[in-house]
Amino acid sequence: MTDTEEMILSETDGSCAYCGIKDYRVLTIQHIIQRKPKDESYDNKIILCHNCHHLYHQGKGPCSCSDYQTLLLHMKLRTK
Repeated sequence: MTDTEEMILSETDGSCAYCGIKDYRVLTIQHIIQRKPKDESYDNKIILCHNCHHLYHQGKGPCSCSDYQTLLLHMKLRTK
């Protein structure tokens, strides 16, 4: 696991940023803003479970891109 992944995981206390599931086997890193080339910066990543990640890509997810950006901002403020 990279330092960036560890920092992002610690911000969510080892859980999905949206639904809160804490099973590390189903957690994945999501790019908040999808573009080519991919923005691999720390500020463009969030931890989601496979279910929330899949729903996000299907356009059926509970959050929009701006909602994930807001979640990420609140998590960063909470960990400072």
